Amino acid sequence: MPPFNVVMVTHFHTSGESPPVSDLEAFFTNRTDSLLTIYHAMPSDSKLRSFSRLYERPRKYGVVIDESFGLPPIKPEFASYFKDVIFTIRRILACGKRFSLYIGFDGLNTMVGLLLRSLGIVEKVVFYTIDFVPVRFPNRILNILYHMIDKISVKYSDCVWNLTRSMEAARRKRGLLAGRNAPTIVVPIGMNLQRIRDIRKASNDPKRLVYAGYLDNSFGVQLILEAVARLSNEIPNLELLITGTGPLDKNLNHLIRKLGIEKHVKFMGFLESHKELERLISTCGVGLAIYSDSPLSYKRYADASKVKLYMACGLPVITTDVPPIAEEIKAHKAGLVIRYDLNELVKAILLMTSSYDIYRKLKQNAIRLVADYDWNAIFSRALIFLIHLQEQWRSTQSKD
Repeated sequence: MPPFNVVMVTHFHTSGESPPVSDLEAFFTNRTDSLLTIYHAMPSDSKLRSFSRLYERPRKYGVVIDESFGLPPIKPEFASYFKDVIFTIRRILACGKRFSLYIGFDGLNTMVGLLLRSLGIVEKVVFYTIDFVPVRFPNRILNILYHMIDKISVKYSDCVWNLTRSMEAARRKRGLLAGRNAPTIVVPIGMNLQRIRDIRKASNDPKRLVYAGYLDNSFGVQLILEAVARLSNEIPNLELLITGTGPLDKNLNHLIRKLGIEKHVKFMGFLESHKELERLISTCGVGLAIYSDSPLSYKRYADASKVKLYMACGLPVITTDVPPIAEEIKAHKAGLVIRYDLNELVKAILLMTSSYDIYRKLKQNAIRLVADYDWNAIFSRALIFLIHLQEQWRSTQSKD
């Protein structure tokens, strides 16, 4: 049996673990003969830099034998992406081997895989679409380039993994799926349920709210703070825990003081360890995922990882009707789905905190719903799909 060597290439926003990339890395460590993961910092993250990890014989030893670091992002932005392409190619060539599978976590990284496939350095290329949005950039030329890269990756990859069905529907609506394209499968965000079950609480306090994620107004952070301010007198022991990083990072404490809710809000900063984040969320009672209803929001097409994380930790959620998973939450009664509106958010928090019977049922339903999203099961299905495709390719070649 030939060696099964895998390379994964992605861009990341923070120095901590980056699902689903870090989860797929963990999945492959005991299923490959060689595993190379390459992480590139986003151009906006000047304090971070590209790095890679190489595992040799990880299925036996599971240890990193080599780490390499590249340069931090540079200006202008397109130069930073070009730098990343060079780092990826040099790092892969330095391994001196042929890779069975290349997984690109965005269109540009996938295009590098297509180039390497044409040179015989990788055998098969998967385009894993983490986010897709019809209007990715305000600049029209950049937007055209973004969709051109996406179209090429969808057309010429050996397989496309989409986080949601909405991504494929959005591409079809824009005419990006005309003609022959790569086989497609939905590979959604999952959770390490076996690990999380051990820390999940049997009962939680619904008056202890949590927001975990990017600190930006498009993710409803200010709306959440305003809701807490409005409810602080009605629910004196209401508590909100916030963890994450983003544009509002520096101004968050100022906003909290301005609203006079210092006693009700704790800002935990950014937690690099996902295990630490899971433990924190498990001590809370209600998870908040209040996405803006802007037509430009990529959350209309992407999977909402924080929603699944809340449910995995045993929390019912309050979310807006923006992400695709909102329909599942409604159908399974695993939380409350609202519009992006302050009054609706206040009412939802009141409902969660005023009736423990309602809260308990929502909590139970959330745990049942997230049971379908175990990472090992999700990645195993995706790998089986690739194996079936491989058998079909070989069958076609033998007939020719």
